[in-house]
Amino acid sequence: MLIYFLISVSLSLHLLSFYIILIFYRRWQKEAGILKDSHRLTSEIEDLLVAYTAEMKEDNERLLKELEQKTPRSDTTHHDPGNRKAGNNEKASKRIESSRPDHDSFHEEMGMPYIPNQKDKVVQTPAAKALSLFSKGLDRDEIAKELDMGKGEVELLLKFYK
Repeated sequence: MLIYFLISVSLSLHLLSFYIILIFYRRWQKEAGILKDSHRLTSEIEDLLVAYTAEMKEDNERLLKELEQKTPRSDTTHHDPGNRKAGNNEKASKRIESSRPDHDSFHEEMGMPYIPNQKDKVVQTPAAKALSLFSKGLDRDEIAKELDMGKGEVELLLKFYK
């Protein structure tokens, strides 16, 4: 009777091990398929990048041709790498500056309004103000009073940015 029990346990263990092997085999097949897909996707992405860079290169060449057609150049304006005299460099830079469009025509071509002498405004965040005051040597209480903030808030800001 004991022998029948041992044989049934052995058979059930064998069936369980075959089932587990089958599960692992299916997972392995699925991962192999994913790996093949990833290689395919990688090659597609590489092909897309190559095509995109080629398109960018063509666009850049087209843009350079358009710019060369819009700005007339004489033979003396071409850069000669062998000739490095200071006088020639100054003359070339003056020619380049004179060939640049002024701001009004540039903005008109780009369809943007030209606002002369516009200055950028810099707005400091409370965190930046707190850090600035802290770097000047003020303690947390003075910073809190100066910025109308709570002491805990100032302390938290300073800890966050340390």
